[in-house]
Amino acid sequence: LKQYAVDHKGDLPAGISAAPVEICSSSVARTSCRGLADLSVITRDGQYIGAIPSEPLKTKANGAGYLVSRDDVTKRLTVSAQFPEEGFTISKTR
Repeated sequence: LKQYAVDHKGDLPAGISAAPVEICSSSVARTSCRGLADLSVITRDGQYIGAIPSEPLKTKANGAGYLVSRDDVTKRLTVSAQFPEEGFTISKTR
């Protein structure tokens, strides 16, 4: 996501907001991403990432189980798993 922003003059893919939103699975059609963050622009042609990984405990068929959000003040992104893994919350902010 950061490299995408660098390549696009600071713009992030549409659908990333200040509130955490589940990322749409890359295995579904874009029309099935309503209410989810559609990050298909970073998986096209494998330029940034080959596919969006799926969290094993995901609950939405169209979702990847990971959440994404941005901080409009610091311009930092956070990606996190919806559910703890072995009691630990998995989250990364950059």
